Amino acid sequence: DLNTGMINSRKLNIKAVVMLEVRVESLYDAEAAVDVKTDDGKVEIQRRDIDVAAIAVRRKDTYRIREELSLSANKPNMETILWREMKLRGVSCSPVQGAVHLEGELLIFVIYSGEGEHTPVQWVEESIPFSGEVELAEAEELFLHPLHPYTKALLSAVPIPDPSLEKHKKLLVYDPSIHDYSVDKPVWEEIANGHFVYGNQRELEGYRKEYESQL
Repeated sequence: DLNTGMINSRKLNIKAVVMLEVRVESLYDAEAAVDVKTDDGKVEIQRRDIDVAAIAVRRKDTYRIREELSLSANKPNMETILWREMKLRGVSCSPVQGAVHLEGELLIFVIYSGEGEHTPVQWVEESIPFSGEVELAEAEELFLHPLHPYTKALLSAVPIPDPSLEKHKKLLVYDPSIHDYSVDKPVWEEIANGHFVYGNQRELEGYRKEYESQL
């Protein structure tokens, strides 16, 4: 899901949702007879297929990108967006301890009409690099003790089978601007056994206290 919109005549709002699907296969050895030879022909044979690979983990998640793009000084003000195109380029995923690291580029191309009757049609072309991680933990642990605001927002969107409870549940909205990493840089840290959370030291201390209060 890629989207571009106008904030004002000098600024664009860029939003993107990247879907992730992780699947881990488990392989194992199996010994089995493949055929039987006999001289009297009185032996009956029954055959069946044996799987030697199984899916150990399968999980889907999303990574959200939200950026603001300002026009360069030599570009006239925007009046109307005439055409837009957004693409992902060079997206790669790699496992890290307790998470999946995601990075790539978001390519934006916008054609717009400028303010003023005689202003010619203008265009903007930019690339926005992105990099981040998606939290991983055992499913039961994650559902019982969600800590990161993004994880909480994802779980709040899961439908509840009971219609009466679903109607009155509180849907959480994740706002990335709540994080201030300008000085206190974020790291991945294990809050509990196998439960890693991404945050700076001030946030991690709050996550630890919240986790202890849930026990």
